[in-house]
Amino acid sequence: MGEQNLCHLPLDEPLVAAVSQLLDSVGVANVLWGNYLLTVYGIPSLTNDASFAVPDDMLLRAQKTLQNAGLHLCSDLDCTVVKLRSRPPPTNHFHLETEAVHVYLYPQSQVLPNISDLQNAEEQGQIISASDASLPRWQMGYGKGAFAAEFSCVRVPSATCFVEASLLNFVRQARKKDYGSALDMHYLGCATYMIEYAYPGGYLDLDSLQPVFRAFLVDGFLNHNSSALFATARERSLVETRARDEALCQALSVVVNQQNSYPCCTETQKAARQPPKVQKLFSSIFRRAPPFPLRSSVGVSVAVAASFQNRPSPSGTALSFTPTTPLSARNASHISSRMAHSKVVIIGSGPAAHTAAIYLSRAELKPILYEGMMANNTAPGGQLTTTTDVENFPGFPNGISGSELMDSMRAQSIRFGTDIITETVSRIDLSSRPFKLWKEYADGPNDAPAHTTDAIIIATGANARRLDLPGEERYWQNGISACAVCDGAVPIFRNKPLFVIGGGDSAAEEAMFLTKYGSKVTVLVRKDKLRASKTMAKRLLANPKVEVKFNTVALEVLGDPAPRGLMTHLKIKDVVSGAEEVVPANGLFYAVGHDPATALVKGQIETDSEGYIVTKPGTSYTSVPGVFAAGDVQDKRYRQAITSAGSGCIAALEAEKFLAESEGGDEPPLVTSTLEQSTIQGRQGAPSLEYSSNPLL
Repeated sequence: MGEQNLCHLPLDEPLVAAVSQLLDSVGVANVLWGNYLLTVYGIPSLTNDASFAVPDDMLLRAQKTLQNAGLHLCSDLDCTVVKLRSRPPPTNHFHLETEAVHVYLYPQSQVLPNISDLQNAEEQGQIISASDASLPRWQMGYGKGAFAAEFSCVRVPSATCFVEASLLNFVRQARKKDYGSALDMHYLGCATYMIEYAYPGGYLDLDSLQPVFRAFLVDGFLNHNSSALFATARERSLVETRARDEALCQALSVVVNQQNSYPCCTETQKAARQPPKVQKLFSSIFRRAPPFPLRSSVGVSVAVAASFQNRPSPSGTALSFTPTTPLSARNASHISSRMAHSKVVIIGSGPAAHTAAIYLSRAELKPILYEGMMANNTAPGGQLTTTTDVENFPGFPNGISGSELMDSMRAQSIRFGTDIITETVSRIDLSSRPFKLWKEYADGPNDAPAHTTDAIIIATGANARRLDLPGEERYWQNGISACAVCDGAVPIFRNKPLFVIGGGDSAAEEAMFLTKYGSKVTVLVRKDKLRASKTMAKRLLANPKVEVKFNTVALEVLGDPAPRGLMTHLKIKDVVSGAEEVVPANGLFYAVGHDPATALVKGQIETDSEGYIVTKPGTSYTSVPGVFAAGDVQDKRYRQAITSAGSGCIAALEAEKFLAESEGGDEPPLVTSTLEQSTIQGRQGAPSLEYSSNPLL
């Protein structure tokens, strides 16, 4: 085992098991942690790391063991900076030669403070095998689920242990300066994810939690967000709401302070007695959270805006340890510089944003990318993260999952130097340069901006509209989708009856696309005629595999009631006769439009009647010089990963050009209206497509 070399293995169950066995072979107890642990409990999460918690006194032995297995020490101090990241930052760590996979080590006391003896935790039921029968199995729209039986050597915290550890870590991070930080919200997010995914499936027993934890979760998430109590909660006074939130925080702090194994700093004790920011944060969270279940429009929790916070910042395989020493002067200056000014900021986390980041990083412009914490109810990576199989993105002959594709793009952005901040930009000011940005949970409108920049690329995407049908939440991504091109080829839809809702060109196109996979495609149209163009309508009606039901609406989605059961039937209604029927349906595709995420720029740059950002044809220029738009936020026609990536490239090149001209005293022309766009191409002084960083142009 000591001769094993791990440096060329992909990140999968065999690699995770190999690392665990390797540590076992030298007497180092270990338990899975990080994003891979989230996926074991069925939580859909981007994974480019396999993290392990080990006994504190075994860190050096574990470090040496994995060094001997092909991991290499990293001496880059920037990799150890305490950034706005979602996991304890590393002190010393290692990279694999391939720089494609991350393997982190954490001292057990820092991530599992509720376990006193990791070596014997399995006997006490705090640790279970990753292939345990009590863990969920994989289903579409969820995380990986339990490991295969042959990899039973891998251990994970039990659901109860994981939730309690997450809440304890949340309290431990509740220093005044950390309220609302990515790491602070990550720990609260882990508990929320478990409530959303593990609890409904029967994998989390609330009765097994300590009373204070149970009260925190039930009162704070379940009861408060249930439809019955949610209505009455709005009638409560803000004082009562704050008092309840303060009591919960104090109760958790008491648990931490009363047990020696749960160290709590003085700042946390003070904060528990006077937690104004926690009160504000919790009140805001509870007010905007939807009724339980807490599934967002892309199947990820929105309750605490936590997103996939525990992904590592460095690119490449790494072993990381929580820092115990003060920051160096270099690291401190690096942190402060992040919060000041940069040449270019990218807002978004999808293909457009990361393509722009890659190009700008290679141009040595040191871009900052705000990927958001569940911004617009969407996890980092955007809507692509909800797509099980992506088969139309070049370079992947066997296809790739949307999460893996976005994970690779993110890793590539980091590799070339992009600084990714997992926080949400809540407000921007485009009235003058430098542009100003504020982050979510700012205390008020008069707060100083968190960031200023000379150029901004808006790549915030668009969200598919939903119908809020009964059963929609349960079967979203388990039979219901908003993108036939993305999901239509998934095996659960093949040779099955499929339904499309909509009457426009998009609905017609999606229905005809689905005829390649479904046994029959039925289009539900609320009115007595199609809104699609005559040509498209004629093609749709002539297709022998398509049936169009006019004056018909969907009432309810039905299916397997199991935790991850699939949709099987659809209840529909004829709006003219009033007749209702339940018909077999294994797939339901929405084609009722998208809502671009343009709230940030509303009233500051030109948008069209549907809210999409208006750009100069063939470019990414908006009506404000220095502001560029890429991806679905300005594209209501194609909405594909590859077209978004292309527009991100264009935005990066044009932003680079803009910055170069601005430094030289030239200002690119302003696109003031859609009418002017048609003539601006020939205007003297318009920017030419020549970019110094690209030797081919």
